[in-house]
Amino acid sequence: VSPCSDETPSSIIWNILDQRCLSADKGIAVWEDGVSASSPLITSAPTQPLLPRDLLSGAVEARSAACAAQESSGQDRGSLSAPPMDGLSLAARQQADGMQEEDDRAMAVVSPSMVSSCTEELLQRLDELSPRELSASALAAATLGIRAQTFWQRLHGALLARINELEPKHIADATLAVATNRLLPIFLLEAIQDRLPHVVGQMEPDEALTTVWALASLQIFPPKQLPRLLEQILPADVPASQLAFAPAEARQLRQVAMSLELEPSAAKASAEVSASLRSRLRAASESARLVCEPPSGDEAVAEEVCATLMEVAPLTVFSVGEIVKGLYSVDLALTVPPSADVDSAAARRGVVLDAASPEDAQAPRDPWVTLKLRHLSRLGWSIQWLPAQRWRTWDEEERIGFVRGLLPDKERT
Repeated sequence: VSPCSDETPSSIIWNILDQRCLSADKGIAVWEDGVSASSPLITSAPTQPLLPRDLLSGAVEARSAACAAQESSGQDRGSLSAPPMDGLSLAARQQADGMQEEDDRAMAVVSPSMVSSCTEELLQRLDELSPRELSASALAAATLGIRAQTFWQRLHGALLARINELEPKHIADATLAVATNRLLPIFLLEAIQDRLPHVVGQMEPDEALTTVWALASLQIFPPKQLPRLLEQILPADVPASQLAFAPAEARQLRQVAMSLELEPSAAKASAEVSASLRSRLRAASESARLVCEPPSGDEAVAEEVCATLMEVAPLTVFSVGEIVKGLYSVDLALTVPPSADVDSAAARRGVVLDAASPEDAQAPRDPWVTLKLRHLSRLGWSIQWLPAQRWRTWDEEERIGFVRGLLPDKERT
């Protein structure tokens, strides 16, 4: 993985998907560098039991289709910080929107049965996988949105058993996987923190950035290791003018910096960051040509929410895609006039749509969105997080109920 690459992703997942693929050598997951994500990974619907490599293939397919959709909407690839949609949701969404197109590579669609077969096969081969294959498979599985508790207990256990063998890139992959699946395996997280002092000095800038960003999304701020991670990203002996960060990487640095400033749980770690390092962090995250994130949800859903709001409360003042701190986009922002019975800190209300999470999700899967929601709350916003898929499944009564919940109590009737 090239540090600070121009190939957008911050989150190491995109580097993995773009620069590596799985081979079928010995029937297990084996990484081979230098293979483009555009290479044909699956040429037809499988006629034999799936191998672990198909797990990554599904993630690559989800990433490719999502990027194509984003390019067609005029958004740059650099605005992606994490998978916009898991493989299963993406396939369903494409069919619903009439977006499914014939691919000259005839790549297979990721179906529930395919994922199930793949995860079963992977579990059977855990003892055969190297630490690199384990961590990469965990990240691919998290990217696909696999939630099976038994699967993750086994995979987390395998990573924990090999923790002392994990190299810097494996730690970055494993940490991002945990930050994405949000299952919070306590023993594995503690082991990752114990392993950090032994590998942080060997981390490439992108590996250190992925690790500190993923930890921040988990509200884990190791006081001694966080400054060391930042030093790997922003070495003192490298002039600021020579530090080249892609827009997505610069945005992630800003999220880390905002966590250190806003989150009480980061206070101890923040106190360990020297003034010079803090200055470099601020300069790196703000001097880059940042392009504010695009709306995080779904344009069609955003329009429907606005239309429902105008029907329910036609006098409500609101804006669409409001930018906060030059970084975050609030899909629908309501202005509540200050009054005696409205706390000024809650005078801004908004909706953040999430196109990545399924309708039944209890929390965002994307670490970017997780941090965004926490930061907006600390900045005085009252935010309602809404998976776009959930809105699509609601009937009119449920949609009206949600919109009424955005209004001050006296305006809800």
